[in-house]
Amino acid sequence: MNNKIKTVALILAVALITVGVAYAIYTMTTGTVNVTVSPLATMSLVANNTNLTVGDGLLLTATVSDSSNGLTVTFYQNSISIGTSTTSGGVATKTVTGLAAGSYSYYAEADHP
Repeated sequence: MNNKIKTVALILAVALITVGVAYAIYTMTTGTVNVTVSPLATMSLVANNTNLTVGDGLLLTATVSDSSNGLTVTFYQNSISIGTSTTSGGVATKTVTGLAAGSYSYYAEADHP
């Protein structure tokens, strides 16, 4: 009986050593990945007139620097969305009507893919 127990212990010890060697063989590290991120296009916003009287219309024109087509541009008046327009040749426009006397601030945003 004693001989069988010793034999099992010896086989177990050899198996543990073999597993340790196999682990060392398959240890890997990852390589380096270089990524370049291109800047997004820029957009400008102009108004056809900045000195209006009550009843005048205002035309806002947003121009995307890379002439993208199909971008949805959202126009804002005093931080409140006043509508959207889709670019064609990089240009989107929005007409604003019904302005009361006062001062207004406008900006536009577009999500560029």
